[in-house]
Amino acid sequence: MPILAGIHTLGQHLGHLQSHAEDYLPDQCPSCGRAGLWCHGYYTRRSDREGHGQNPIPIPRFRCPRCRRTCSSLPECIPPRRWYLWAVQELLIRLALLGYS
Repeated sequence: MPILAGIHTLGQHLGHLQSHAEDYLPDQCPSCGRAGLWCHGYYTRRSDREGHGQNPIPIPRFRCPRCRRTCSSLPECIPPRRWYLWAVQELLIRLALLGYS
C-alpha cells in the first residue's frame, strides 16, 4: 500500500485530498505492475479512536485495468492495517521498553 509522505495530520490529509487528489494516484498497480490506474471512488476509515470530529476519513481507491484489483494510498499520518495513530503506537512501545505493562 503506497504511503503519501509529508501529510502528518488528518486535517492536512482532508485538505490535500480536496486540493491535490491526483497526488494519491500510485504510479503503478502494486499487484501486477501496470501503469494507468483510474480512480475507483473512496472508502471511509476510522483513523483514530478519539475522533476529534474528523472520523470517518475518506481514503481514495484506485483500480487496475489489467488485473482489475483495487488499491489505495494512505497519508503518512494513518498507519496501514492499524487502528491507532503512529504517535499512540510510539508512546506504548516506549512505555513497554521502560518496563511498564
